[in-house]
Amino acid sequence: MFVFIRLFRSQGHELNLFDIEQKRMERVAKETGSKAFSSVSEFIGASDTIVVCTPISVTSNIIDDISRLAEKKINIVEISSLKNQSVLALRRNLETIIPVSVHPMFGPDVETFEEKTIIVVPVIDQLREQELAKELFPGANLMVLDSETHDRSMALILSLPYFMNSVFMKCMANKDISLLRKIGGPTFKTQLALAHCILDEDPFFVESLIEDNVYAGDILTQYIDELKYLRRMLKSRPNKLVDYYEENRRVTETDPESTNARSLRNLFLQTQQNDQ
Repeated sequence: MFVFIRLFRSQGHELNLFDIEQKRMERVAKETGSKAFSSVSEFIGASDTIVVCTPISVTSNIIDDISRLAEKKINIVEISSLKNQSVLALRRNLETIIPVSVHPMFGPDVETFEEKTIIVVPVIDQLREQELAKELFPGANLMVLDSETHDRSMALILSLPYFMNSVFMKCMANKDISLLRKIGGPTFKTQLALAHCILDEDPFFVESLIEDNVYAGDILTQYIDELKYLRRMLKSRPNKLVDYYEENRRVTETDPESTNARSLRNLFLQTQQNDQ
């Protein structure tokens, strides 16, 4: 939420804020020169565009509530990481809202929308929704995906990596991580940094990415099955690991960016060292 407040303010937008955590909202409003509302009805009435930044599990209900309380046609921009349910909520409230469904594919540290990827999921009028997204996120790279393709993709892009890195850090329990970092090579250090970033996320957000994505279960089951297969192979046919490795290498060769992986890893580590 805070990154959008900061970036929208930098563009000169007047911002109204509503949050069930009133003290936090008032503090953020004071820090950013925004206006805080204690009444959701007054907040909706004073706004022409509402950006819904709420947990995935309640986004659809929030959209329904805004639609029910709106006394005029209002723009609703929902930015949740999963789209199937939120898009359905937008479609059933078209009498009172003008919908936009987007998924910003960046973290809280960005300084501008310029060149950042934002996925637009069409609700009812793709061209109109893209135009509104362009106005709200100037300079961003907009990509259009339907809700099913989006959520299937997020099962691989978000659900699986969060799951994998949670398991990775669990294996670090009761280990001397400082020692491992000192003696570890660049691959381990990169993996550890990634795991730290993921474990720094709100656990309820991570839970939603895994539990609320209807396509995540099959991906995680496939991952677990592969782990079991690999474990059996190492016990009974360790020489087959080379074949397994080569099969995976052929998968990486289908990615035109694979040749840049080592350079990106080294650049990341160099940047990390410079920041220390």
